[in-house]
Amino acid sequence: MKPLYIKLKERKYEKNQILDKESVSWLKRELDIRTPIRPLNIAPMREEYLLQYAPKKHWFNSGRIKTIHGISHALRVILYSYILCKIHKIDRFEPFLLAASIHDVKRLNDREDINHSKRASDWYYKSNIKIKKKFSNEEIKEVCLAVEGKEDKLKINSILKSADALDRYRLPKKKWWLKKELVPIPIPKKVINFSKCFTVETEEQITKGEDPLKTVLNLATKYNLISNSEKNQKKVL
Repeated sequence: MKPLYIKLKERKYEKNQILDKESVSWLKRELDIRTPIRPLNIAPMREEYLLQYAPKKHWFNSGRIKTIHGISHALRVILYSYILCKIHKIDRFEPFLLAASIHDVKRLNDREDINHSKRASDWYYKSNIKIKKKFSNEEIKEVCLAVEGKEDKLKINSILKSADALDRYRLPKKKWWLKKELVPIPIPKKVINFSKCFTVETEEQITKGEDPLKTVLNLATKYNLISNSEKNQKKVL
């Protein structure tokens, strides 16, 4: 079977696109990742937040969890959303993490799927998932607007679009990578460089069979973006 980066080069856009070892190696070469990741100097997020906001497997449509818009993508967008909230001095960051968690869960494919955002928003608004209890009705409405790609009072959509763009380095096709002129808020160069390395390092481990949540949690802890506790760590081991 051809690796994903070859399929994309040949314009073969399958319904479910899944990264493989060869495509991750291609990413590493093309992004010229040679040096170790430089940790960002921001206050770490408590690991309980990543555990709480990590999308559940049953939220995704069938066959979608391992795709390029699956759980590993969502987990990194959650982390990148937190980073951008800290940089832009947003204290109430929980709605931003929620938007990152759910924004792709109702995709039907890895092609354009123009209605996926509206499906995710409608699903969340009508659902009774436990995490919903943490938010006011106003925040729920703002999250739904942001996920749909609409402007919201809390500026969740601007952070979500930018965090989503930071994770475009998982895509083994250069023309799909982050373009600064299309990002709605300023992103420091060091954050862009971090996202390149972190995205590839997580996918490198995941394509070897490691659990996505455990991988993102452990690597984020390694780079001082997550503060862990022994109690919560046991939940993902």
